[in-house]
Amino acid sequence: MAEFDEGRIYQAYQGLEMGRDDGPVGEGLGAGWYVHNFKTFIRSSETKTGEAKEQTGGDQLHYYDQLVQQKTHLSVDLEHLRANNEQLARELVERPSEILPLFEKAAIEVLAEHHSESPEQVLEQLTLQGVQVLLYSSEARTQSLTASIRDLSAETVN
Repeated sequence: MAEFDEGRIYQAYQGLEMGRDDGPVGEGLGAGWYVHNFKTFIRSSETKTGEAKEQTGGDQLHYYDQLVQQKTHLSVDLEHLRANNEQLARELVERPSEILPLFEKAAIEVLAEHHSESPEQVLEQLTLQGVQVLLYSSEARTQSLTASIRDLSAETVN
């Protein structure tokens, strides 16, 4: 019975593991890996355009600031995501129905962490409210692999 009181360390699964076997989401990468990398992207992506530097006096945390200001949606340029983490961007483009909810979950968690008073209560409220991630691409249309429906002709459609 004395062994029962011995000091032991217990660990609970919190969905933050970055291993390759913690979930069914694509190519052996688990949901925790995606959420962690999306959170890192939101927190660390900076705008480095001359216009933004002139206005703010330096680099600016573009997506984090946007999320904190708007609270309900986040507009993300796929080219920024591709420059930050090409594998993450490729997975998002190839399987948006599986990966986009993880991006939205990461946005909710980052926003909840921003509120220092009680992140658990804020996380519950934000999960009910939700944060919508809107994707767009600043890539020139002529370089894009997709074409407008108006540009299609009989020769281009098989």
